[in-house]
Formats: sequence, structure tokens, C-alpha cells
Amino acid sequence: MLIVLEGTLYAGFVTSNQPYRLITKVLNAGDAFVIPIGLVHFQFNIGNTNAVAVAAFNSQNPGVLVIANAVFGSNPPIYPDVLVNGFQLDRDVALDLIRGKNFLMLMDFCLEGHFSNDDGTQLVRLVYRCLQYEPLERPNAKNLVTALTLLQKETEAILFSHQM
Repeated sequence: MLIVLEGTLYAGFVTSNQPYRLITKVLNAGDAFVIPIGLVHFQFNIGNTNAVAVAAFNSQNPGVLVIANAVFGSNPPIYPDVLVNGFQLDRDVALDLIRGKNFLMLMDFCLEGHFSNDDGTQLVRLVYRCLQYEPLERPNAKNLVTALTLLQKETEAILFSHQM
């Protein structure tokens, strides 16, 4: 349980079963938020002042959860700035992982073998650009469609049309 004493927190948790649903709430002073046992959870100060909160758990060992699947596979996705701050990462670190072709660690295992390393790297770079905070740093619709069209191979288009 999380109880906010001062300030404003954005709190949430991710369900443990697919589709890894994200449950969130903005908490102000006096608000409480219950986090089910053993789930990945977070709190993020979204106010302009310091926040003070009390958290209480029923156990020192609430269970096991594959955190990467829940955190990066939640629906809807966790706001990128929460993840950057929560993991104490700089956005450039993520790009370094992508440049090192380690993006496969973040990809759904069901898609394994459906993308080349180069195509996957280009797609993740494009997604990264779309998530930029400053509008001028994001691609416009024309550039986005052009980039996606270049990534799509003719055989992928045929395969997709047969699946629909």
C-alpha cells in the first residue's frame, strides 16, 4: 500500500499475466493506492515540489515476476520518462543498446526470426525518434511513412495481407 503525505505521485503496477495490463493513478496528499502482492510497481513524482509517501508491504519476499516482460510489455506502455528515471538510464544508453544490436533482448520472442538485425535496429531507432519529448525532434507523418515503407519488404506485405 502507498499513502501520499505530501506532493503528487504518479503510481502504477503491471499485471502479472499477459497482456501485462498497466494500472495507474495520480495520487495527491491523503490518497492511497493498493498494489497487489508481488507485482512490478512504481511511483514517480510528477509535482513541482518534493513528495512524501509511506509504503507498506505484507512480506519481504512477495514472489517472483519476470520484470522485463512486464515493464517493457505492459499495455498501455509505461511512459518512457518513468522508465528512464526508474532504471537510472540516459536515453542515449538505450540507443547504445540498439547500436550494439541488442534490441533482440527487448523484442517479443514470438517475433524472433521475422526481422533481420539491421531492420530491427532501424525500427527501434525510428520508434525512439517518435518518443522524443520535443516535437521538432520527432519525425513528421511523411517521414514516418517513408521510413516504414523502406523497412517493409514485399514478402512481408504479402504475408500480412494473407493473415488479414
